[in-house]
Amino acid sequence: MLYCAMAAALRALSSSARKFSCSAVKQSQIIQQEGIPGSNLPFDIHNKKKLTAVFILYFSSGLTLPLLILRHTLLQKYSSPNAISKPTSTTIKPLYDGDEAELENGVII
Repeated sequence: MLYCAMAAALRALSSSARKFSCSAVKQSQIIQQEGIPGSNLPFDIHNKKKLTAVFILYFSSGLTLPLLILRHTLLQKYSSPNAISKPTSTTIKPLYDGDEAELENGVII
């Protein structure tokens, strides 16, 4: 019984010490980063070439990914053996080809 009480007290003490040390570390990081431009960003802004490359990769991946997915699905659709045949060019017959005998009062017979 005494052992359980001592273990619980020790856990509570270590937990409070851990919480205090974590908050102290966070406070020191906030103080060190305060007033430095770009210190709270998840990437480095001091190397301009690396920053440009990261931005190009990030935005180009977001813009090209839907097009690559569309290309992949279309290739799957038209490369399967039971695919729908691609449309062929058809000629459209004109309604009136110039023969006067077919017209009767402006209506095609």
